[in-house]
Amino acid sequence: MADILVIGYGNEVRGDDGIGPRVAEAIAAVNYPGVRVVRCFQLVPELAADLADAQLAVFVDALANPRRRDIEMRRITAEEMSDWSTHTGDPRALLALTRAVYGRTPEAWWVMVPGEDFGFGEGLSPLAEENVREAIDRIAVLVARSSWMGKSGTAFFTVITAPLDLWDIDHSRSGHPALFEHDSREMPDPSISPNFSR
Repeated sequence: MADILVIGYGNEVRGDDGIGPRVAEAIAAVNYPGVRVVRCFQLVPELAADLADAQLAVFVDALANPRRRDIEMRRITAEEMSDWSTHTGDPRALLALTRAVYGRTPEAWWVMVPGEDFGFGEGLSPLAEENVREAIDRIAVLVARSSWMGKSGTAFFTVITAPLDLWDIDHSRSGHPALFEHDSREMPDPSISPNFSR
């Protein structure tokens, strides 16, 4: 059982639709304690059992909207969906199924990452590559915040008060991105965390 579940989904042979699996692959490479990563073609009912065991779930999907070039990050709940269906890529439907079967759902975030080329073929467009890097940074912050709240109990960090797009990923320190200045036992001020949309 993992405290944090990251699910990256999409079709990797349809260009930027493979954004979700690409982000999931990068998060898995960091090997965070207490984090399980799933890469899949689409959301399936079988994932409900994993969601029921998690304290935090992060869904990562490509966003195909030519008018949107910035990542959209939303906190979601099962209550937003009245029913569930296996024919939708909406993670709220899977949360609704999890609640119906297991009686609980984790805190959940939906990370929608814009792309621009969804034709047949592997590889990502320059826009998608740039947004993948930012999505990885944002998910790293969510993982750290979950640890701060005592859900995984594995790490304590002080968050650097710098804009998210200025942070560097450096895996030289214990395999974790260097988004943090030094170990600390004091809870960081939530006001300095990235202002994710709700």
